[in-house]
Amino acid sequence: MARFEELVKKATGGVQRGLDSINAKADDLANTVALKEQMQVAEAEIQEIYLEAGKKALELGSGFFAEQAERVKELEAFKEDCECQLLAKQGLKKCPACKNAIPAEDRYCPECGVKIEKE
Repeated sequence: MARFEELVKKATGGVQRGLDSINAKADDLANTVALKEQMQVAEAEIQEIYLEAGKKALELGSGFFAEQAERVKELEAFKEDCECQLLAKQGLKKCPACKNAIPAEDRYCPECGVKIEKE
């Protein structure tokens, strides 16, 4: 009987060490995941700040950024023209007020209700 109790005690100790090891690894993994998530949140905020700063610099358009601001305006106009051409191929046009794609023959926007002037 003493031998059986000794085996049970050893087995129980081994199981406990295994559980302790699993718990330690789980805690380490949770900590790693939390740190990575915090890094991603910080990176997203950094990118948002860069985006806002870049937009503001282009809006000001003075000095160094004047050329870039002009290029952005040109690219936006080009992109708008391409989008209008693609919509026209589908029998659509863009509402001037809400910018939604609407059937080309519509005289009023079904989304916002604005009257569409003939082009």
